[in-house]
Amino acid sequence: LEQQQQFYESREKEREAKEKQLEQQRTTTAQDQDTENKQINIEDTKEFQDLLDRRLQEAIDEALCKSEAEIMFFHNNEVESLRYELQQSREVARKERERA
Repeated sequence: LEQQQQFYESREKEREAKEKQLEQQRTTTAQDQDTENKQINIEDTKEFQDLLDRRLQEAIDEALCKSEAEIMFFHNNEVESLRYELQQSREVARKERERA
């Protein structure tokens, strides 16, 4: 009877040891998964930030190009306007000379 009780006690201890081992494995697996998820989130955040940075740089470059084009457009218009005024004033001066 005592041998039987020792056998059951040893089986119970083995079962408890296996349960502890399984629980520890579950905890380790959960921690590993959590660590992996955090790493994925960090990588996703970095990738997202890189994408935002690229889009911002593209928007800045586009705005600079538009500004440059607008400046050239206004400059060219101003030059044409000045040429026209000069031509008109020469025309007026020529007509005045012809009258005189």
